[in-house]
Amino acid sequence: METILATVTVISLALAACMGVLLARLVREERRRSDARVALLTGLAATDEPVAAVSLNDLHFREDDPIPAASTPGTLFAEDDARSAWPLRLVAAAGVTLVIAGVVLGVQSLPGAEDQATSEQVVAAEATAPLELLSLGHRQQNGELTISGVVQNPRGAKALSGIEAAVLAFDGKGRQVAAARAPVDFSTLSPGQESPFLVRVKSANVARYRVSFKGEGDQPIAHVDRRTLDSVARKEVP
Repeated sequence: METILATVTVISLALAACMGVLLARLVREERRRSDARVALLTGLAATDEPVAAVSLNDLHFREDDPIPAASTPGTLFAEDDARSAWPLRLVAAAGVTLVIAGVVLGVQSLPGAEDQATSEQVVAAEATAPLELLSLGHRQQNGELTISGVVQNPRGAKALSGIEAAVLAFDGKGRQVAAARAPVDFSTLSPGQESPFLVRVKSANVARYRVSFKGEGDQPIAHVDRRTLDSVARKEVP
């Protein structure tokens, strides 16, 4: 949709530029014709020679300029009956402008254009909606660290399947000492649905750990921490 609008805008600007150049050339040519006629009439009025003695070779006319009927003195200052071409030119310019405006408005009002843009926004929002971590806790016993929690697929997001919770364990110096992963309890999470998870890590030297989530094809899934301060204090006590 944006590409079509950009193309129409570029075409409209190009046509407007062409019309501007054409209009400037027409104004310049009309001014030259007017100056030539004024020079002819001034010269004829200032000379005592018969009108027929004026040489047309000394006048700088374009091939398409009308030559005044100078051989007849009685009609020297008669009005030119030729109709001006400016009304037709203005009508043509107005027609081109209306066509351009109609094309732009037509593209913007195409059936389904607004629906398509809305659908694209919805798809983008669904693709970027992160999981919500509602609770998280751990228990360490007999050289094993057990991490459990609850995760939710937010409302308005697309359904997810094959979600796994992944845990990385680190010692007091920040070195990774273990890693483990396990699927969440529900194989598919519909929008707004919650699922508990539990991951066991075999290590007795764990000072801290990090939880993340993976989707189908081992693709990372972003998540946000929705825990309250009370739940954090309650769940993370060993």
